[in-house]
Amino acid sequence: MSNPLDHCLERLHLTDNTKLRERAGYYQGQCSSKVPTRTFSKGPNSQHVISIQLAYESLGMFGWNSKLAAELAGCNQKTYESTLSAVRKHLNLKSTITFDTLGVAFGSTILATHAQDFYTFFVEQHIAKLGPAQQVSAKEQLNSAIWKAAAFYVCSKAVGTRLDKTKLQNLCTCGSIEFNKSVTLIQQECETKLEQLKKEFTVLTRSTRKRKATESVIEATNDNEGSIKEKKTSKNNNTTKTTIIPHSSTNNKKKNTVSGIVSMINLQDYRDSKKYKDYINWEQQIKQRLST
Repeated sequence: MSNPLDHCLERLHLTDNTKLRERAGYYQGQCSSKVPTRTFSKGPNSQHVISIQLAYESLGMFGWNSKLAAELAGCNQKTYESTLSAVRKHLNLKSTITFDTLGVAFGSTILATHAQDFYTFFVEQHIAKLGPAQQVSAKEQLNSAIWKAAAFYVCSKAVGTRLDKTKLQNLCTCGSIEFNKSVTLIQQECETKLEQLKKEFTVLTRSTRKRKATESVIEATNDNEGSIKEKKTSKNNNTTKTTIIPHSSTNNKKKNTVSGIVSMINLQDYRDSKKYKDYINWEQQIKQRLST
């Protein structure tokens, strides 16, 4: 008979990861020795699937399919996440996530700073509503990773930043149902604070945009001035000096050219040509003959 753990790994398409198989076997042993058997009573395969998920998270892997895991465990998603939470408590598995690590993971240290301030405000406000006997346990509960992740998510929505919700849940090692409950509670108790945060962030964003626009205009102006100076410099460098060529001092005056092929060739007046003079003589002779 095949090992149920191997069967679950095959169903989850994780059979090729040898390291994951070894780590899942370790957590399966921890569950068998430290977690009461009744904890897994509502899901026949829940112990095996949860052992795989704990190994998956401990190796820093992302993209766990919670719906498929619950289906494979033999229970609904809400029951599966409740069982998983109980197993973590029995094994004392706590996430050490901080706002700095969240900021690095999602590439926004500014958002991490706002989220940490927002989280502090929420904790103080929530504890103030409780009695002295409940405040101690509430502080310990609110210090868990899920509340920090929920505050980070709520804060990101308030300032218009989109986050990968599944990745955030994997980082804080919690289920979607438990995570959504925490998000809803924070939104209900900090509605006024969230509106204030939206306005502050809008003003900050606008001022940043104006500053960037001003810097762009100044930079463009400087570039234009630099190009104009370069053009002036190149123009000055390319300026040529005009030299005056003195005309010949000859006083020979030529008659204005009237027409004729000869005049077009050597600029000679056709009236000074031999052919023209012969023509004039011939014309005069003809006129004399006609007159007599």
